Amino acid sequence: MYIQTALRCRRAPSIFDGFNELSEAELAEALKENEQIRQGRKSATRSSAVANRFLKSAEVSSSAIWRSAAERRHYRQQTFAYQTRFGQPMLFVTLTPNSDNSFVTVQYSGGASELPSRIETRKATMGDDAASARLLMRQMDAFVKDVLGLDPVINGPKPFKGLLGEVRAYFGMVETQGRGTLHGHFLIWLCRCPPNAESFEKQVATDSEIFLNEVAQYADSTNQLPIPLDSGNCVNCGKTFATLVSLPIPVKARENIVGRFVGRRVPPHIRELLLVSCCRCNAQFSSQHALRRLLLMN
Repeated sequence: MYIQTALRCRRAPSIFDGFNELSEAELAEALKENEQIRQGRKSATRSSAVANRFLKSAEVSSSAIWRSAAERRHYRQQTFAYQTRFGQPMLFVTLTPNSDNSFVTVQYSGGASELPSRIETRKATMGDDAASARLLMRQMDAFVKDVLGLDPVINGPKPFKGLLGEVRAYFGMVETQGRGTLHGHFLIWLCRCPPNAESFEKQVATDSEIFLNEVAQYADSTNQLPIPLDSGNCVNCGKTFATLVSLPIPVKARENIVGRFVGRRVPPHIRELLLVSCCRCNAQFSSQHALRRLLLMN
């Protein structure tokens, strides 16, 4: 920011003419009048034009400073611009990483390879802000790519739809929670949705049954995302997952085993239950293993 200001001063010094002659009284009067205009108490300013140019330059520069009032004001205007162009957002989503109980955060902070307790995880999270922020950015990238179905590199849609369907636009911001970690808020605009309350009421009045059925179908579609099993294969013999054989579900699968060890380290003998097997080599896997392999291979 300071380098850009220095270059601008060298290339166009006339922009800063008169700044060295400004007095404290002129700046105070300009700030007071600008606040009155913002509140609607005045329609035009009568203060010094040089003072207003100086304040405008300072506001533009401070909008690049994180967590400043000017930055918040800048992004608030950008949000209103999105709303003017696309209408009211259809979804408001809060993305909060589970940093208090995340094994990934412990790994980012250089923790042990064994599964830690929740107290140890919280200590690792609160003691390493970089690891917590890294977990947030990892989940934010996954949310944009897989849930929204958008590629942030090319600023366009991916070959497949995201979990929420066809997304027209989105706007997201990150803020600090009360416990000190970060989380994000998203406004999401979906395709083929009413842009405002008037359009919504008109559509309900004319085609209420069709519209409500489409809303119900959309809500059901967000709860499932089909994954082709033939895109995954057995880690031992390479046989496709499309021919997996289901195993009987044991009784202990319905027990809350981990709940017995709240605040303590989970014993190493507690493992994921084996629920499927390969039809060729008879190797047995957990359903979580099959899902992880499918997601990593797609």
